[in-house]
Amino acid sequence: MGYYDDEPYYNPEDFLEEYEVNLREIITKAVNEKIKKTIEDLVLEKSRNEVLTKERNEFRTANRNSEQTYKKEFEKALKENTKEVEKKLSCGFTPHDDVWYIKSDCIYSKCEVCGGNYKVKVNVLGKEKEVDCPHCSYGKVNHYNYYPKQDIVSSVYFNYHRKDRNRKDSGLVLNVEKIYLDKYDSSMSQDNLYHTLEECQAACDKRNNKDSI
Repeated sequence: MGYYDDEPYYNPEDFLEEYEVNLREIITKAVNEKIKKTIEDLVLEKSRNEVLTKERNEFRTANRNSEQTYKKEFEKALKENTKEVEKKLSCGFTPHDDVWYIKSDCIYSKCEVCGGNYKVKVNVLGKEKEVDCPHCSYGKVNHYNYYPKQDIVSSVYFNYHRKDRNRKDSGLVLNVEKIYLDKYDSSMSQDNLYHTLEECQAACDKRNNKDSI
């Protein structure tokens, strides 16, 4: 028996085969863990992206709503301010405004002094003469009934000029020249127009009471 007969015998092929199996198991385990970790990271990233996308959409929606609200409020304020400036420039009357003015109807009645004859007898220096009745017009007396009439402003014409045209430091004056209505044939003065029915009715009552005295 030789010196090495008692030593165990290792087959290199068996060693390589066992090493290959162990290596394959290690690599497979590492790859599976890597795949699992990658999948978990992808799921987590997807979840984060969904949250971020939701927050971004909510932020955009909120901003869009805020922008639209701000735009509407700005347009409303601009319209109101523009209307106010227009009223100041036109002394309170602008196109499309509802206004009232005083309208009148004439009522004719027979003169009680001359009895409708347009002639009266008077004594002049002891002589009786027939003259035109001073209390009527051709035997008739005119009575006016004043009442409010509604219309809409169609256009306003005004000028803005120096108080003294020859002096640059004389200040400014705003004059409304003409105001036209939809149904009225000619121009109106601002003094003859009223913003409310109550104001116009009060002016009509004043004229009616004055004429009845």
